[in-house]
Amino acid sequence: MKCPNCNKILFIKANHCPSCGYDLTNSPKKERKKITINKKIVLNILILIIILLALSTVILKEKYDKKTVAIKYFESLINQNPSKGFKYIDAERSKFINEKTFKKIISTEKDLKKVINYTIQDINYSYDKKEVTITFSYITKDNKKHQTKDIVLINKGNKLLIYDDWKIDTKKMISNNYKLYVPKKYDIELEGIKVGKKEISGSNKDYYIYQIKQMFVGNYNVSVNYKKMYLVSRILVQNNNSYSYINNLSLPQEESTKLTKNLVGQLETLYTNAIKSKKYKDCKKKLTLTKDNKIKNIYNELLTSTNYYYAQLKDFKVKDYNVISTKVDSKVHLTIAIKYKYKINNYGKVEEKTKTDDIEFIVKKEKNKYKLYNIKNITYYFN
Repeated sequence: MKCPNCNKILFIKANHCPSCGYDLTNSPKKERKKITINKKIVLNILILIIILLALSTVILKEKYDKKTVAIKYFESLINQNPSKGFKYIDAERSKFINEKTFKKIISTEKDLKKVINYTIQDINYSYDKKEVTITFSYITKDNKKHQTKDIVLINKGNKLLIYDDWKIDTKKMISNNYKLYVPKKYDIELEGIKVGKKEISGSNKDYYIYQIKQMFVGNYNVSVNYKKMYLVSRILVQNNNSYSYINNLSLPQEESTKLTKNLVGQLETLYTNAIKSKKYKDCKKKLTLTKDNKIKNIYNELLTSTNYYYAQLKDFKVKDYNVISTKVDSKVHLTIAIKYKYKINNYGKVEEKTKTDDIEFIVKKEKNKYKLYNIKNITYYFN
C-alpha cells in the first residue's frame, strides 16, 4: 500500500503516513470501496425487482389465460356460484347486472350440478383470434355418457402490455334495451329491485314505458304495489329490444290460497244459512264484507230460490275448488271452479247430485284485509 500523498510504500497498517503524516483514514481507496458496495446493493435490488416482475407476469398470464378463465367459469356453473362466475363475464355491473341477477344464468345450468368429471375437449379460434370457443367434455352422476358444453370467450385487449384479458362472451346472456309496459297506477319491482322513474323512456294513455339498458335473459318475478295490494306476476326477458306488458297479475301464492279458502267458506255459509231460512242480519255476522257490498241482494235471492215450491235445497257441501283466473283493477276478481254436492227435495223425492260452477268473487282491501264485495255466476235454482 502506498501513501496517496507522498507515494511512500507503507509496510504496516497505520492511520497516518509515518513519512508525511497524511491521514490515511480518508484515503480515496476507501471512498471507492464504499461506492462499490452501494452499487452492488442497488444492483441486487434491481435484480430482485426484475425477478418479481417476471414472476408477476407469469402469474398474471396464468390467471387470465383463456383456459384458466374458462375452467374457473365452468366450475362456477358446476357449483352454482353466481358470485364467482360473475367475475369472469364480459359485463359492467349495474342495477340489473350483478351477482344477484346473474343467478338467472346460473339456474339454467342446473344439470351441471351433477358433474363428477370433466376435461377440455377442443379449442377453436375465430379467424382474427379475438374469440375462442372452448369445448368441455363431462359426465354426471346420472349419465356416464360424455356430454359437451361450449364456452365462448372474447379477448378484451392487452393489459399493461403483459397479458391478454379474456372474458366470457355475454351476447346470449344479456338483453339490451328491454322495454316494460307498466300501468301508470302501479309501483313495480323486478326480483326485489325497484324499477324507478329514471328508467321511464316514454308513455301512452295507459302505460309508462320503462327501458332497462341491460339485464340478463330469463324469467323474472314481478311484484306490484297498488292501492295497498301486493300483487305478483312473471315476465320472460329474451333477446335484444324485446318487451313485456304487466297485465296478468295475481295474489302471492300463500295469500291467494288463504283468501280462496275463505271465499269458498263464505259461499258455503250463504247457502247453508239460506237453507235454514236465517235472516240476512244473522248470516252477515259470519261473513267478511266491505261496507258497500252487494251480498244482501244475493242472499235474499237465495232465500227465495232454495225454498222454491217444487225444488227445495236441503244440503250444500263444497268438495273441491281451484282458482281459474285472477284479474285486478280497483278490486281483485278471483274466478274459482267450485265442485259441490247438494241434496234437493224435488216434489217430495230427495236426490243427491254433484255440480261444478265457475264463480267470480270480487274482493276489496280494507284496513289491510281482503273483504267480499260481490259474487257473480252463482247458482240460485237447482233441479
